Amino acid sequence: MASKYVETDAIVCLEKNLGELQLKEDKKREAEDWLENRESMEILITGRIGTGKSTLVNALVDVRMAGTGRDLRVRARYVTGYEAKTKEGMKVLMWSADLEDNSEDAERCLQEMKENCSNVDIIIYCLDVSAARAQLGGADKEQMKDLCAIKKLTEKFGRDLWGHSIFVLTRANALEAMLNVGSDLEKKFKERLEDWERRIHAALEEEGVPTDIAKGVPVKPAGYVKKPHLPGHKDWLSSLWSAFTQRAESI
Repeated sequence: MASKYVETDAIVCLEKNLGELQLKEDKKREAEDWLENRESMEILITGRIGTGKSTLVNALVDVRMAGTGRDLRVRARYVTGYEAKTKEGMKVLMWSADLEDNSEDAERCLQEMKENCSNVDIIIYCLDVSAARAQLGGADKEQMKDLCAIKKLTEKFGRDLWGHSIFVLTRANALEAMLNVGSDLEKKFKERLEDWERRIHAALEEEGVPTDIAKGVPVKPAGYVKKPHLPGHKDWLSSLWSAFTQRAESI
């Protein structure tokens, strides 16, 4: 299957998103310089089917341009590209690709990713944290599927892939609701995110990714667009865009 490329009129308000953060002055100048001097930014969003990739695309550009859930009459397993622009004129190209384990479709998808997305600035791997079975690294069959997908990505793209990647924990509002029993919600939320981070870094090291690269991979939560606050996070969307720019700067 050939990949799709969709042009849109979407405007990414990077300056607004970064402005929402209480950045230190030097970090703020770095972000502003990066925006002014950058002509384009290319992002690949991947992960298993049903982990909130299309919802994340729509949240990042503040417009409904990617089909989600029941809106998809046919769930095609190929790479789809969406183009948007920032207010400053920078082109933002987002690729979305589903991953499955041990299937011919997964191999075809990986090959299309290789053909279309080898030069992306940032790779986002989505993990759904709303379900208990999603916890990475467990012995359950469902819990092993993300480990299998991470293994396949590493084999296809090489270990250096993770040097410009970010793990995004989707549906974090559901995790917040599960933890919102008793007191110290912010502390419990932070501990759960740190546990995910440890598991993710351990999984990467298991695949032979050098420790400095594995432990340097950011892990960020993502929730509902209309509820930007998460425990310990004033605005998860702004924080995510900031992580993208910092990650792209370091390449």
